[in-house]
Parts: sequence; structure tokens; C-alpha cells
Amino acid sequence: MPSTANRSRTRAMLVLAAFALALAAPAIEEAKAQSGEAVTQADCKTAWNSASARPTCSTTPNDILLSNGQCRIKKACQYYGPGPFGPNQLQHKSNDVTVPVGDVDDLHNCDGDLQVGSC
Repeated sequence: MPSTANRSRTRAMLVLAAFALALAAPAIEEAKAQSGEAVTQADCKTAWNSASARPTCSTTPNDILLSNGQCRIKKACQYYGPGPFGPNQLQHKSNDVTVPVGDVDDLHNCDGDLQVGSC
């Protein structure tokens, strides 16, 4: 079992990595815009990895695409709602949104719908 000091260092590194990911998408978009370099599908995937909606949406690998220089995110996201077996069942809603790479990390799962910004 790792020592307490090693666990604390690991936690600190994870927090720093999460913070770096949260800053990555807007920085990528700004740097590419200034250089005239096009946004890539890899940029979209990197930005999605720091989106708050990511843990509650499907993980299919080919559902993050590039469409006219913007990120097209095709995901099924979880939500709780009325279903055939009760009033509060876990369900999934399909989404197909196209947003600039700088907005991808700000996508939230709002009752199964992907939305930029708070619900």
C-alpha cells in the first residue's frame, strides 16, 4: 500500500492535471486562431475530456467529429425521468451538437441534453 505522502502527491498531481485540462481547450482555440492553424478532431477530443458532461454521456470513440472547423459532439447522455417502470428511471437522450472547440469543455448534461454553460 502506498504511503500517505505518496497518496497526497498523487492526489495533488491529479488535481493539477484536471486544472490543466480545463484550461486546454480555450488556449488551443486561441493559439490556433492567432496562427491561422485549423482546429483538428484531436483538439475536439482533448476539449471533451475536460467537459463536465463527459462522465454521464456515452463513450463511443468515433462520436466526436470535426464539422466546418467546429466540434460536432454526438453523444447519448443520462438523465432521470418517467419511464415504463416508474417515475424516476435512468434513461438516455441522443444529442448532436456542433460548437467551437473553446465551448466543448463548457458542455453540461442538462436532463440528457448537451448545453453550453450552466443548466
